[in-house]
Amino acid sequence: MADPSRGIIASYAWGDDYHEIIRPQLYA
Repeated sequence: MADPSRGIIASYAWGDDYHEIIRPQLYA
């Protein structure tokens, strides 16, 4: 899926904000 928004999310993946936002959802 060539979704431009995924590129933005990938950028967040390299920041600490990504972990604070995504990890709670993964372990919800």
